[in-house]
Amino acid sequence: MTDNKLINVILCALIAGIIAALGTFFFIDNKYDAVSKVSIADSDIELPLAKELKTEEIINSLIESNDWELTSTELMDAIKIEQEDNTYLLHTSFNNKEDSVQIANEYTEHLVTYFNGYEISVDELSHLSSVSNQSILPKVLYISAGVLIGVLIGILMNVMRNPNNKKTSGKRPESIAKYPVLGTIKVY
Repeated sequence: MTDNKLINVILCALIAGIIAALGTFFFIDNKYDAVSKVSIADSDIELPLAKELKTEEIINSLIESNDWELTSTELMDAIKIEQEDNTYLLHTSFNNKEDSVQIANEYTEHLVTYFNGYEISVDELSHLSSVSNQSILPKVLYISAGVLIGVLIGILMNVMRNPNNKKTSGKRPESIAKYPVLGTIKVY
């Protein structure tokens, strides 16, 4: 590959990478994940399933009691519950750290009052220092995909500009044209 073609490929990769970086910066919001932990101490009772802790009734009563300006579908999408034995991990993902922590903690405390027949104890509430940013990996993937697409576009542009190079043309170079072809090709 000549220097001019290599420069074209590198420039296309850089331009596509910059466009992908700007796109992810402006169009992908940060998502912060806060985690709270709830345990049910009584082992003789049947534990509720994780989906029973995330019903429409619980979500609506939580929204009403805190006067949040969220719809129930937004809150349902933002909350994820994982069950490990008798422990439930409550994950909330929002664009703001403080909102994510507040909703995780309020939801945890609301579950304790909602399931008052069970012996529920709050093991760990979420703190601002423990909140993790969940949008870094998608941004890195989009930027690397943009650079890869830029490389492919650069190579495609070079092939489209000069499709007749020495390797694909039917002419023999002058340096070997003076030598005769030895042998025959059988026709079947």
